[in-house]
Amino acid sequence: MECLHYTTGPHCDQCLPGFFGDPTTGDPDACQPCSCPLPVATNHFMPVCSARGMTYGVREKFVCDCPVGYEGLQCERCADGFFGSPLVPGNYCQPCDCSNNVSPVERGVCDSITGQCLKCLGNTAGWRCELCRPNHFGDPL
Repeated sequence: MECLHYTTGPHCDQCLPGFFGDPTTGDPDACQPCSCPLPVATNHFMPVCSARGMTYGVREKFVCDCPVGYEGLQCERCADGFFGSPLVPGNYCQPCDCSNNVSPVERGVCDSITGQCLKCLGNTAGWRCELCRPNHFGDPL
């Protein structure tokens, strides 16, 4: 049997990887693409998702299996220690660069949108903790 409408399985009763939904309904549009977080290639970071089930009798959309650096149900925001705007086409999450002058266990060390370092240690300062604070001397890098 050849499955149609992004379905698979012995009875075409499952959605293909990268799609979610319930093809057992018979609706040809039952399997919808995972948008993690957007359906455009430049902002489709994870092709694996699963249906969320029912809430108050309404079928929820889906949950993406987010790659490192992303979080949220559809990988729509950057994880702690990463920055970017994954909901903007062409944008993505990337690691913050704080010149190793922040605590590796501290949360919120950089701005999740701009990447500016917010919690510089060791009397360092600057956008990337790359400078000495006023009246301090040495090599911050």
